[in-house]
Amino acid sequence: MKQAFDNKALAQYQGRSLLEHALEKQMEGIILLSCGPKPFSTAIEKELETVIGQLSLEPSLLYDASKEHYGPLAGILSALEYCAYQQLEIDALLVSPVDTPRQTPSLHKQLLKEAELGNSEPRSDIILAECAGRSHPLHSLWPLSCLAELKTYLESGERRVMGFIRQWGYRSVNFDNAESFKNINSPEDLL
Repeated sequence: MKQAFDNKALAQYQGRSLLEHALEKQMEGIILLSCGPKPFSTAIEKELETVIGQLSLEPSLLYDASKEHYGPLAGILSALEYCAYQQLEIDALLVSPVDTPRQTPSLHKQLLKEAELGNSEPRSDIILAECAGRSHPLHSLWPLSCLAELKTYLESGERRVMGFIRQWGYRSVNFDNAESFKNINSPEDLL
């Protein structure tokens, strides 16, 4: 049986934390870091101070509204709400998990390019990565227009990321490099 992490974002991979790997791959612009519920984030805040100093980044830390851990959708909701309440002049949120340090730099660019190719309907699809017939919903681009429906979905007790994505509507971008999506789920995966 594989062991679990106390704090996955701080796990060391090739001499640096997964958090540092993730932040290095971010494109220019506003960076939002979803930390989950507030009680679990103290170690991340300390590590982030170190990483920010090394990479010259200024991400905003976001916390789930609930003290319960509702998973990735709660983090996405927090980021969408931040964008809406800060009245940022953006249409979509690029989502990337901390536990895929091998992702290629072009992944985000290809998701954004697909958004530009899409139709101009007011309600745009979620755009997600796909590789070898498998969807990777946390490598995705989320329209800000899905905020209210996502909040309702979570309030109904649902937590499945693909469940919401299917409900909302999506387009996939196919990628060939399966290594980009190989995630770290246990200390054994760091080897």
